[in-house]
Parts: sequence; structure tokens; C-alpha cells
Amino acid sequence: MFEKKSHIHFIGIGGISMSAIAEILKQAGHTVSGSDSSASVVTQRLIERGIPVYIGHRAEQISDADMIVYTAAIHSDNPELAAAKAKGIPTYERCTVLGELMKSYRYPILVSGTHGKTTTTSMLTTVFLEAETDPTVLVGGTLSDIDGNLRIGADTYFISEACEYVESFLSFFPYLAIILDVEEDHLDYFRDLDHIISAFHRFGALVPNEGAVVVNGDDKNALAAVRGLSCNIITAGLDTKNDYYATDITFDERACACFSICGPDDEKTSVQLSVPGMHNVSNALCAYAAARRFGLSPDAIARGLKRFGGADRRFQYK
Repeated sequence: MFEKKSHIHFIGIGGISMSAIAEILKQAGHTVSGSDSSASVVTQRLIERGIPVYIGHRAEQISDADMIVYTAAIHSDNPELAAAKAKGIPTYERCTVLGELMKSYRYPILVSGTHGKTTTTSMLTTVFLEAETDPTVLVGGTLSDIDGNLRIGADTYFISEACEYVESFLSFFPYLAIILDVEEDHLDYFRDLDHIISAFHRFGALVPNEGAVVVNGDDKNALAAVRGLSCNIITAGLDTKNDYYATDITFDERACACFSICGPDDEKTSVQLSVPGMHNVSNALCAYAAARRFGLSPDAIARGLKRFGGADRRFQYK
């Protein structure tokens, strides 16, 4: 899709994922433009980085485009999308383009689950930064360590969220997938819980045999989703039956946990979190297991987990 340099126009460029994809493609040498229904901090940042952004949707704004990228929220009667189809300009939904981008990286690491995606993706980001791996990162929120939602690094590690809504994560190419939890959600699309579990199973099945799925071993629905997968399955959770589990959990006055992570071969690592709640112990266990799969040192992972102070709007201290 991106072998030759072209003009790519984004309809709905102000979205947190769309804006990040636009920036990645501009850095790769493509001409990028976009439109959105209203101005925002995101659209202003794009303009400052040399990407023209139109406020409002008009057919003439796509006249020079070679390719159109749009979000699931854009309907077929959108004047720019309708004009592109009438002109025969190729049009692609956001998830398809994001999936294509992943092919440029050796190890796409994708974080899925009903809850905790942004937090765990952000945890992984600080861990991989602490280990000096120079990751490329796309987060569904604002993270102070990367001064936004995007970090463009080397082409080895690509860390991103993978949302299950309308099964968009089935367009992705994970080398390692994390499944944090599986519950009823997005029931405007999914029929029932079994449909959701099936979607997560198909997402896990995208992982190649040499890759791995890290799953919350305390979540019965997540375990059901990985049943029968051919790749390596790594469990993480509070129960000692998991491959990675937590012991000696205590909490400080802000409800931030201090605990030990026990792993294979008698591995034991002391961890201090800077975000509150038992749920973040579970998130940290999955992040730790994923980082260890790539050989990051326990000490670097522990430093990264302590460094992580939370993503914006997620139990944010003000």
C-alpha cells in the first residue's frame, strides 16, 4: 500500500489514532492532508507539524489525493468519501491502514482487552523506553513520557492498542498479543459474550507460531479466548498457577502496590507501582510477561513500571 510516495488524505484526522497514523506516514515521506468536523488541540498540532487540516468536509478538499483513509464513524454520504469513490480514488478504513503499517516492524506488540488497553500500552511504553529499545508507539491516550499519543522510533518494536469494536483488530498483524480481560461490551455490534470471546480467539489466532499471546490467567473468558491457539501462551495474574504471578502485595497511602513478580526458573523481581489499584497489578503482570518474552531485563522492567505515572484521564491525579 505504501511502496510509492503518494498524497494521502485523512477524513476524521483529528482522532487520536488517525492523527498518529498521519504523522507516521508524513515522516515516511508521503504527502498528508486531512479534514475534521471541528478544530482541536490535535488538529492544531498536526498543522504545526506541516500537515494541512481542513475544518469541515467538502468534496473539493480531496481533489489531489491518491488515497483516502477514513474512520468507522464516517458514513458513506460524507461528501469527501462520496467524491473519492465517484472519482475512483482508493479508500481504506483506518484499521486496514494501521494493519499495513505494522508490516514495516519486526515485532508488533498489540494490547487488547475490554478494559486497561491504554494503561497497559503506556506501561509497556515506559518499560521499553527504560530498556532503551527505541520503540514506535501508538497509544489511545496522552502519555507524558512521549509528550502525546505517538512516538516514532526504530522499526523493531511497534507497541499499540488493539480495539475489538467492530472486530477492527482482526485487520492487524501481531507478533505478540496481550489479552487483558474479556467482558460484555460494544453490544451495539456484538451479539453476546460468546461472539466477543470468538472475536478475541480469532485475534489471538493472528499471532504466528513463533510469537506469543500473553493472557490474564485469572480471567475465565480471556482463557476461553486463547483455548486451542497454536502459538505460545503465557499466563499472568494474581493466582500462583500462572506463569507470572504476584506475591507479597502491599499498598501505600495512595493505594499504589508494592509486590514481587514470580516467574519461570525461580525468577523473582520486586516491583513498585506509581499508579493505584489491584487492577494495575494485573496490568503490570501482563506488561512484565510481554517484556520478558523479548528478553528485557527484570531490573529495566521494574524501573519502567515504577516510572509509569499513568495516562491522562485514567484515574488522573490533579
